[in-house]
Amino acid sequence: MSGNTPPRKNFYIFCILLLLLGLGLVGQRMFQGKLSGLMKSPPLCKDCNVILVSLDTLSANHLPCYGYNRNTSPNLCTFAKQNILFSHAYANGTWTLPSHVSIFTGLNPNTHGVNVPYSDSLSTNIPFLPEILQKSGYTTLFVLPKHDISLPIDMVYNRGIDRLFYEGEDAWAQALQYFATNVAKKKKTFLFLHTYTVHMPYLIGNTPKLYTTDTYPAIPLTAEDYNRTSIEFYQKLYEQIQNIITNGESPSIAAGDKEVLSLIVKNNYDPKKLDSIMFNEGKYSDYREGVKDNIKYNMNFDIHNPRDVDYLRALYDQRINQMDQSEITNVLQFLSSNEYIKKSTIVIFTADHGEEFMEHGAIEHETIYDSNLHIPLIFYIPGNQRPKQIATPVQLTDLAPTILDMLGISYTNEFQGSSLVGEIEGKQLPDRLLISDGNWLKTLSIRNKQWKLLINRNIDSTLTPYELYDIQKDPNEKENVLFSHLDIAKDFISRYQNYEHIWREKLPLNYSVNN
Repeated sequence: MSGNTPPRKNFYIFCILLLLLGLGLVGQRMFQGKLSGLMKSPPLCKDCNVILVSLDTLSANHLPCYGYNRNTSPNLCTFAKQNILFSHAYANGTWTLPSHVSIFTGLNPNTHGVNVPYSDSLSTNIPFLPEILQKSGYTTLFVLPKHDISLPIDMVYNRGIDRLFYEGEDAWAQALQYFATNVAKKKKTFLFLHTYTVHMPYLIGNTPKLYTTDTYPAIPLTAEDYNRTSIEFYQKLYEQIQNIITNGESPSIAAGDKEVLSLIVKNNYDPKKLDSIMFNEGKYSDYREGVKDNIKYNMNFDIHNPRDVDYLRALYDQRINQMDQSEITNVLQFLSSNEYIKKSTIVIFTADHGEEFMEHGAIEHETIYDSNLHIPLIFYIPGNQRPKQIATPVQLTDLAPTILDMLGISYTNEFQGSSLVGEIEGKQLPDRLLISDGNWLKTLSIRNKQWKLLINRNIDSTLTPYELYDIQKDPNEKENVLFSHLDIAKDFISRYQNYEHIWREKLPLNYSVNN
């Protein structure tokens, strides 16, 4: 009898281990973000420096390394082909504010709650990537606009940041130099670089047009033309703001808009008086860029005329090319010119969202179709010698846990994103749903590798309430197959509701979830 005991004992131990492994796998599928931070596999680049570059409004669909027919970005795409390119990366939000907060929190916009400018601030209960890095011994450097409702320093970027550089002519150069000095002193450093170069307005300056021979004299190409106002401009501004107030299109500007309307009438649409009030530093300066973009372009082209839209697309593509020759080249040259920095620094290029040109009835970045959500994601990791293209769908909320795992920083907080270290090492992420919130949380997309469900929560809208696309067969989202695959849509909705229920219980803060 006693001779049989050890094998039986070993068998029981083996069964227990299998059970624990099974539970671990289930937990990993449900809460990938947390467990990836507790794994003890060797980090890809322990204690390395990091440069994270946000190329605001850069659509992956307009880059040749993502299949575009124009060679808009030869330098970035050469770099991508030599390193790690995620071919199916998606934004979690449709515009700058919520999408960037998702990058630094690893949470979806509906969870982190920063969606409405002026009113939403990031809860101190939510872990913030720069703060985590700072507590782990990193110096954190950020290049941000000084006064920007989409990247608000006072309401979001006010903790965990050691040094701010305000966007301007020399901000990137100054930040890179500070980074180099810090690294030379063997100080671990994280640098975030942001640029609006390819955001509307598409001002190509006095350079020759690269991608069009058309001419639209009324559409501004230089800063001087863009900044010029007129009585007609203020008449259009009045109409636009009045429509916004009447239709309730944007919750962020209703409070001050009536005051702006009265100012316009009081000053009799006089540009000399209104310019100093509206577009200088002060109470109304936040109107400046968005107002001019909308009016300068909406006044002067027809979005339903394909030739007009092609002209705008050509200007946007030229801005990408100009950014490739300037900011992107500067970062790549900085990396290659210093061997120590090259051997000790991770570099990541991405974007917060893309740009649309009437693929789905919108200009700029409004919808949750992939013309807007598909973004570039490119990694350089020291010591990684093999170029790789990864087709697994990933999202911006994956960046925070990925960066921490690559650096070997342990964390116990949970992310809605998942670490991509396994993917980089050749392992595969479990099947999961990727979430994108759009249009002030009135729209939602849920996707996996094959299917994408779009939900319109705005009952007053003329949009279809539900759309389902087989994105493997129909990547441009042209054929809504909802009624032939209702079971897929129901399963997605059920899984999403369960997912949001779990997160309601999980986070120690107040936030609303719209099911």
